[in-house]
Amino acid sequence: MKKGFFITFPIILILSAFYFFFLTYISNQSLYFNTLLLKQAGHIVVPDATILSSMLDFKVVLFGSFFITFTAGLTIAFTISIIVSTFFISRDSFFKIAEIFLPIVISITLLITTLYVYNKNNLFPRIRDSFLLSNSVGNSINDFYYKYTLYAAEALQSPLQKQIKPCWIDPNIEEKAEIKKALFQFGWLTTNRITNNNLVIKKNFKSKLDFVHNNKLLFRTSIEEFLTNPERFLSIYSKKIDSKKSLRILSSLGLMPGIPLFLFSFVYFIIFIFFLVTKNSKNASLFSSSITAFLFIGLLFYLNPEILTKPNIESTRNLVFSSEARDRIHGLRVIYTEKYEIKDFTHLASELLKGNAVEKFWLANTLSMHRTKQNIRILKTLIKDESMNVRYAAISALSAIDPSKKSLKIFKQVINNSNSTSNQNNNHWYVQLYAYNAYKKWIVTNTTK
Repeated sequence: MKKGFFITFPIILILSAFYFFFLTYISNQSLYFNTLLLKQAGHIVVPDATILSSMLDFKVVLFGSFFITFTAGLTIAFTISIIVSTFFISRDSFFKIAEIFLPIVISITLLITTLYVYNKNNLFPRIRDSFLLSNSVGNSINDFYYKYTLYAAEALQSPLQKQIKPCWIDPNIEEKAEIKKALFQFGWLTTNRITNNNLVIKKNFKSKLDFVHNNKLLFRTSIEEFLTNPERFLSIYSKKIDSKKSLRILSSLGLMPGIPLFLFSFVYFIIFIFFLVTKNSKNASLFSSSITAFLFIGLLFYLNPEILTKPNIESTRNLVFSSEARDRIHGLRVIYTEKYEIKDFTHLASELLKGNAVEKFWLANTLSMHRTKQNIRILKTLIKDESMNVRYAAISALSAIDPSKKSLKIFKQVINNSNSTSNQNNNHWYVQLYAYNAYKKWIVTNTTK
């Protein structure tokens, strides 16, 4: 069985890597030409500058495909290898395998259950805050993740989820301006030429809208129905041409619970080897799986202290005013997630600006709760911070509390000035994307009323 698994697994993973590299290249190529097309049509779009010019580079495509390979690819390779291995199981080997893996399965079940109950949606941000942004190695991993994962996301997303996409609207439609505004909210930008592989809306002889893709009619509806609920019909369109749903599911499985399971297996293996070498114990698997499970559960409780002690307003205030950075970060996170009102908190904001990247990240999120001149001023300072995570959090927060034209100007500067070599966001697609979303939100809010 072991031979079957260890032969099949790398072969399937390598084949998957080639396929996902090709998939990412095609996606990058499509985004590259769509972006140029929309820029020529006069639209503000991202990514821009350094990111756009390097989109078809081998290294960029390779690193972008890694995320799919090591989530969906690992899931596919592991599943197929297990299936192939079952054909080589004998009766004796079955009991030996059960003796080793039964304790592992029990421990993993306990761990996954604990994760699901206490921290299912907030694990990775807490790991980033505690272990990545606090040291140079972690910062390199964090920067790599944020630099390349959007390429993978773009390759896997449904049409509705993609950040920008060209569309063509029949000029004979009298309500073209209203339809154009409705499409803009969901990322579709109009061009003057028909692009068959993107959204085409034609007016048919019954004065209805024909939604066409690759010269194929997908469905039709009346203009009134579409303008009443554009999201419904755009979702229908997206589902009809979405070919990546299965890959998104596999990628999600590879991410969660895939990555926690990988880390569990890695720690388990180290402890298992230790017991096997030093103790020669028949219960090495039981001891190793139990210790690993409790280590990870202990780590979960360390990352999420709210599990043990439910914070209230007073305890949160004490955390924010603490001299320890970890306490302040914890307090800021609680204020934001629980929407607590902390007296005198605004007087502390200028001091928190002197903190580390994690502290300023949660400060930016917290400032988005109230529209005050001081909060707006601090967020404009944070938009220029050296940390990319702080910058995109500050952009999102400013967008939430300041609908003024001054903020719009800042968002457009982040996008349009990204071609400057001195611009901090020259090579940060994530920051450009947050600025674009803020720009789009401003336009929608101020032109649809």
